[in-house]
Amino acid sequence: MSLNLSNAQIARELGLNESDTHQMTSQLREGVYEKRPTVVLWGSVWTCNSIVEIF
Repeated sequence: MSLNLSNAQIARELGLNESDTHQMTSQLREGVYEKRPTVVLWGSVWTCNSIVEIF
């Protein structure tokens, strides 16, 4: 719901059609998602199904 309201506010402030604004913001969000940095996992992994004894 808040995204629709945000698109409506953007459309109203820029004097654009709401469906055009929705299309533009969707493309922007997809671009931001595609350019996000790749997560690199490293370090120790602990599992819950094994018992490790540390002395």
